[in-house]
Amino acid sequence: MLIADYIRSQLVALIDWAGMKPNSAASLTQSFLLLTRESLDQPVQPCYPGLSYINANGLPFQWVLRFGSDLNGLGFLCEVGTPGELPTQRFTKSLHRLDQVCEAIGSKRPLWLRDVAARLVPRDHWPLKWRSAMWIGIGASANALLVKPYFNLNRDSARERWLRVGWVLQDLGRSRSLEYLCALSTQVSAGSWPVGIAIDVRPDGTPGRVKVYFRSEAVYPLWLQHWYSATGYDSDSKIMRCCLDSLPLTGNRPYPAGAFIVSIEFHPSDHLSIKTDLAVTKWVKGDQSIVPGARRLIAAVGGESDCLEHALAAVGAWPVSTPETSSLRFIGLGSEPDKSCHVNVYVEPPLLTRKPRNIVAGAVPSISAAITRGLYFLSSQQRDAHWTDFKLPTGESNAWVTAFILTRLAELPHESISATIGKQIEQALDWLQASRSPSGGWGYNETVDNDADSTSWAILALRRFNRSVPAEALNFLYRCRRTDGTVATFAPESGLGPGWTQGVPDVTAVGVKALEQRPDASTSLFTRWLQPDGTLPAYWWSTPLYTAAEVLDWAGSETTSPLVRRLAEGLSRYVASTLFEEALLLRCLVVLQMKQASTTVATRLCSAQRSDGAWPSAALLRLTVPEVIEPWRAINAGRLYPDHQSLFTTATILSALGRYQSSWQE
Repeated sequence: MLIADYIRSQLVALIDWAGMKPNSAASLTQSFLLLTRESLDQPVQPCYPGLSYINANGLPFQWVLRFGSDLNGLGFLCEVGTPGELPTQRFTKSLHRLDQVCEAIGSKRPLWLRDVAARLVPRDHWPLKWRSAMWIGIGASANALLVKPYFNLNRDSARERWLRVGWVLQDLGRSRSLEYLCALSTQVSAGSWPVGIAIDVRPDGTPGRVKVYFRSEAVYPLWLQHWYSATGYDSDSKIMRCCLDSLPLTGNRPYPAGAFIVSIEFHPSDHLSIKTDLAVTKWVKGDQSIVPGARRLIAAVGGESDCLEHALAAVGAWPVSTPETSSLRFIGLGSEPDKSCHVNVYVEPPLLTRKPRNIVAGAVPSISAAITRGLYFLSSQQRDAHWTDFKLPTGESNAWVTAFILTRLAELPHESISATIGKQIEQALDWLQASRSPSGGWGYNETVDNDADSTSWAILALRRFNRSVPAEALNFLYRCRRTDGTVATFAPESGLGPGWTQGVPDVTAVGVKALEQRPDASTSLFTRWLQPDGTLPAYWWSTPLYTAAEVLDWAGSETTSPLVRRLAEGLSRYVASTLFEEALLLRCLVVLQMKQASTTVATRLCSAQRSDGAWPSAALLRLTVPEVIEPWRAINAGRLYPDHQSLFTTATILSALGRYQSSWQE
C-alpha cells in the first residue's frame, strides 16, 4: 500500500472531525493531491530517503492539529517533488505547484513570491547540507484555507540570517515590522538562530503574516522569558509556564539544542505575535507522557482536551498504547494580538495499523490490594528509621519527606496497617522527634535552615499519631506567619530572597492546619490566589492541585464558602497530566463528594501501579528562584526535581486511595 493511501484516508477522517464545510473540504483535498502527488507516491517502509526531514524518519508529511477556545482546525506540512530529485528541481516544482494550489482554492497567485524566493534561496552553489529550500503548509478551518510557503534560512552566520529576514520585510514594504525586528535582535539574539521564514498567502494574493523561526541552542527557560518580554507577551508567561510544567524537564540541566523553536509573526496590521514550538521528543520519552501534558495545555487555553483524543483517533494514533514516541513530534503554543492563545499538536501520520495493547494485563486490582502492595514498597524503602527522596543541590531530603510520608500513612484505614508497618511508623516518629533542630523546627534536611513547610508536616505527623508537639516548633511556625495571616516558607530574619520570605499558597495551606486555625475564619486567606480557572497555584510545586487538595482537606466541603464553590467548579474541569496530579485530584473529588468522577480516577491509579508496589515518579518539586514572587506566572521560575525514589508519589496515591476507600467502600 502506498503512503498516499494511508494519509488520504486520515484526511477524510480529520475533515469530519473538524466539521469542515463541503467546499472547504474539497479545496483541502485538492491541495493535498497537488502537493503530495510525487512525494507520497512510494510504499510504506522504515525510512524515507531522498527528501528533507520533516519527520525524523524522512517521511515528507506532518499533520498540524489546532486547538483553542474557538473551533478546532487542522493543517499539514509537506514537501513537493520526487524523492531523489535535486533540491533545485524540487524547488522549481514547489513554486509552480503552489500557484496551482492557489488557483484550486480560489486565491490569486502571489506575484511577490518569486522576488522573496530570489532573496532567500541562492541561485548557485547551494549549501551541501540543504536537502530542500522550501516546504508548503496548508492551514484549514471550517470555512477557509490558507497557503503558507516555508523557506529554509539554515545557511551562513546568524547575523547574515537576521539581515536576510530584514531584507524580506523591506521588500514587502513592512517598515514597521523591520523596526520591530531590529529592536528584537538586540534583546534575544543570544542563543537564537534564524532557521526559517514562512509567509501567509492571503486570498487576494497579497502577503499576510510573515513568520520568522528561531531555533534555540542548549538553553534554560530564561531564554524563552527574554523572547516573551521583548515581544510584549509577558502576560502569556503563565500559559508557557503551564506548558513547561505539563511537559517537564527535570534536574539541573539546560534544555537540549533545538528544544525550542520560537516564531515571531509580523502581521500586515503591524501587530506582533509569538509562537513557541516545543520539540518535546528531545526530553519527554514516549507518546504516553506527551499526551497528558498536551491535554492539560489545551484545557489551559480554553479548548476541549478530549478533542485531542478524537483527532488522534482520526489518524489512527489513538489509543496511545506504547511507551515509544511514534506519532507526536511538537507541541506549539501560539499567542495572538487579540490576547487569545491556541495549541498546535504536530503529528507524524501512523502508516501501519497498530492493535491496542493493554498496559496492565488482567483485571484492575482492588483498592485494598493496591494499598497493601504500596505499603510493602514504602516499608522496604525505609532506612535507619526514616525515608529520603528528591535530589536537590543541597542533597536528599530526610526530615521533610519522612514527615510527609508519616502524615499520609496516618490517613490510611487502620486495618491496612500491619504490625510491621506500625513498628516502622513508631520508629520513624522517634527519629523525627530526635531530628528537630535546636532552633525549634525542621528543615528539608540537616544542612539547610528550618522552614515552615517541613515544620508543618512534622507537626501534623506527630499530632496525628498522638505524639506531643514541641512548643518551640509552634513558635517557629508563628514566626513564619505574616501579618496578613499567610505563612512564608522561611522566617523573615533568615535574610533569604523575597519569594522565600513572603506568604505563599501551598505553605499557607499546610501551615494553617498545623496551627489549627479555624477554616470558617481563614478561607479568605486563599481568595487572593484564586485563579480564573478556579484553581490555587503553588510556589514550590508544578501543579495547582497540591494547594487545592490541602485547602479542601482543611476546609471541608462546606458549600457556604465561596472559595470551596469556586474550587469545586474548577476541579470539575481540571485535566490532570501526571499520576501525582491524579492522586491530588482524587483527594479533592472525595472531599467534594463527586463519587463517579473519583471512581474513574481511583481506577486509573490502581491500573498504573508497578509490580513492586510503587507508582512511577511523578511529583515535581520546583526549586523556585528566591527573587520570583509568582512562579506560576514566570517562565524562568526555577528548575524541577522529581521524587527519584517514587516515595512522595506513592505515599500521595496511597493516602488518596485510602480516602476513597473510607468514603465509599466501607
